[in-house]
Amino acid sequence: MWAPSILLWDIREARIIAQRRQDLIFDKDLHDLTCDLADTLRELDDPASTEHHPRAEITRRDFG
Repeated sequence: MWAPSILLWDIREARIIAQRRQDLIFDKDLHDLTCDLADTLRELDDPASTEHHPRAEITRRDFG
């Protein structure tokens, strides 16, 4: 079960970079990374986090 954990770390790091780089546009990438993150969290059986991340991305897009 180590592979999803490593993927989870990679996805989180990619999201952090995409969010911090305000000089570049990563909107589509953030959407894809959020979906990948939710899928990975679902595989790791973490339903609370699985729901949190897509909701946060929706809020960011609506009010960001």
